[in-house]
Amino acid sequence: MEPFQLVLARNFNIWNYAAAICSEERAIEAAKRWLLIPSQTPRCPSCGRPMNAETNTNYKLGFRWRCRRAGCNVIRSPLKGTFFERSNVSILNTMRLLLHFFRKDKVSQAARDVGVTRKTAIQIYHYLREVCEVAEAHDRDMIGGDNDIVEVDETHLYTNKYHRGRLLQRQTWSFGCISRLTKKIHVELIPNKNRATLDPIIQQNVRQNSYIMSDQHRAYMGVHLRLGMRGHSSVNHSQQFTAGTVNIPVDPSLGIPVPGSSNVRCKVHTNTIERQWLELKRQCRTCRSQRRLKWYMGEYMYRQNILKSLPSDAARFRRLLRDIHRIYPGLGRHGISIRNCRCRPTCPRR
Repeated sequence: MEPFQLVLARNFNIWNYAAAICSEERAIEAAKRWLLIPSQTPRCPSCGRPMNAETNTNYKLGFRWRCRRAGCNVIRSPLKGTFFERSNVSILNTMRLLLHFFRKDKVSQAARDVGVTRKTAIQIYHYLREVCEVAEAHDRDMIGGDNDIVEVDETHLYTNKYHRGRLLQRQTWSFGCISRLTKKIHVELIPNKNRATLDPIIQQNVRQNSYIMSDQHRAYMGVHLRLGMRGHSSVNHSQQFTAGTVNIPVDPSLGIPVPGSSNVRCKVHTNTIERQWLELKRQCRTCRSQRRLKWYMGEYMYRQNILKSLPSDAARFRRLLRDIHRIYPGLGRHGISIRNCRCRPTCPRR
């Protein structure tokens, strides 16, 4: 199977991937077909003229770019500005580790199957988590709406049992909000749980006129009046996990329609966001760095908000390849970023 046909096939799996990318030459061909390595001749960053290919078998791709203009003599690697520039292993091993990351395999299993050290596999996984974080933050949209319910909650990510083990910080709190209708979620680290910290996050990520459900934390009292939401209901977790029902005008799929009215009878709880905390903590269990914790959270939101909405594994893999290309477009091009993005004049992250 050709590499380009591989990501279009319905039966996308590890066996087809291994058959299509079985050597270094096939891996380089696949990377070029999937736009991970630019195939066009770049222009010299100094004089602007087209560069020439200088062949040498010692280079990773067998050549490098050189400007032949007198007085210029600029040399650039064809991997400059690509995802493979940061990788110290072959293109074949990097592509194999990419598949293991996509399948959510453990680092130890990926390192053993590919034949690299565990430290190398961890480094490639970190690079890919950074891709997920940037792509999700760049394409992020507000959740909720007029006919939606948004659950908000905060959680303590790490707790050391019996004061043993490695701990990132004494207090590592995270805040999250999730839409019951679309299941899209937003999570981020917070320094504390007071109102001055939580209100701006809700205002930036939740649309107005949404219906808010939370626990009885004091910071949420009157949140619908301060931020222009449709309403607010809370549940006392010290007594119960579901505080009855409420009749509100939301999407009928969120509850039981009330006869003779446009309202829907919905349960008051935060079980949806509580379930997401379980998955997030399970994914962040291996994180040992406060700086890299946001990458783990970005990967979780990327898989939940972007990849999960796609119909097949082939479509999800194509989206991951597309986002890698958007962030690492190659020599002389600007990739997307969270801040000061120059991908287009109308980019909201500009």
